[in-house]
This record gives sequence, structure tokens and C-alpha cells, in this order.
Amino acid sequence: YVHAHLSIRPHFQLESVNCDLSVVVRLPDCRRNTQSSEGTPALTGAAANDMLAGAVYISGSGADTQAVTSLIAALKAAKITAWSPLGQRLAAGDDPDKTARQNIMACSCFVPVFSENTAQMRDSFYRREWKWAAERAQSFSNLGPPFVMPVCIDASKMDESSPPKSFLSLQASSAPGGIPNQEFVELLAARQRRAAS
Repeated sequence: YVHAHLSIRPHFQLESVNCDLSVVVRLPDCRRNTQSSEGTPALTGAAANDMLAGAVYISGSGADTQAVTSLIAALKAAKITAWSPLGQRLAAGDDPDKTARQNIMACSCFVPVFSENTAQMRDSFYRREWKWAAERAQSFSNLGPPFVMPVCIDASKMDESSPPKSFLSLQASSAPGGIPNQEFVELLAARQRRAAS
């Protein structure tokens, strides 16, 4: 028993230390205890699901995960920090409602993704996200880029998805397959800079 213990201990001990160090070093830096001029709270704890404070929050149907992934990649290429709950794994005991609310309160901009899929689904979690984003949007002024910036990833129209009424006054940008146009990217960048100032 002693011999077996000694033979495997170095391998697993080193692997564990490396893993733990990466978590200890990275996570506190991602969640600085700061607050922007627009009242964006810092993220704290594992419930934040690794979204950085001030990131662009992208919400949509799980059926559109591929398009959302393409949108995030395009924004990342433009040096815009973006995040989506799509594809995130929940651990035992996680509260998705609490996590979503926290992240929506901490994001710099909320991007609801409209599609044929969102038009067909009347009962889905993203509708709660849209509702919470609409509520938060009420606290912002009308100066500069809006907090909610919708996109359509196919030929569908925003009103077909029955979004919150406040969304209908906004102009949805076209992002076929999740590929945004330059104007939309620039507006998101401006919004993120403003939230960070």
C-alpha cells in the first residue's frame, strides 16, 4: 500500500496544484470589486458562471447556439468582451434565475437574438432574460447607444418573437448566421467603453 501510494502521488499532486493555481490566480482578477459610473456591480462567486463584469450579454434560443457562438467570435475579434448562457453547464445547486439576473445587472449591453426559433417558442428561459433586461433598461438615459441592442440572425422579424414592448421601439441589426455588420460592432464597442468609464 505504501509503495503504491508513493508511486502515484507525485503525478496527481502536481496536476492538482497546477489546476488550483490557475483558478486562484484567474478568478479574482476577472471579478474586480469595482463599480462603473452607470452602477454596474462587480461579479462575485462561482454563481457568476465566469461572465466578466461589463461583458456584452447575448441571449437567445438554444437552437441558435451555433449562430450565437459565431456572433461571440466576431465580437471577440473586434476586442469586445461578450458572453452567453447558451452552452453553459450548471452545477448541482446552481440557481439559473439568480445567475442570469446577476449577469444582466453586471453586463454593459444586452443583445437579444431573434430568429425563426424564438418566434416559434413561447415558453423558454430566454424570455425571462428579455424581461429582466427590459426592466434594467428603464434605469438608463437615452443618451448614447441603448442598453438593449437586438439582432436578427435570419429573415424573421423581431415582432414575430413577441418580445417585451420596449424592445419594439428599437432597431434590430441584421446578423445573418451570427455575423454582425460593422455598424453594430461599433455601437457595441461604444456602449462597452461608456459602461467602463
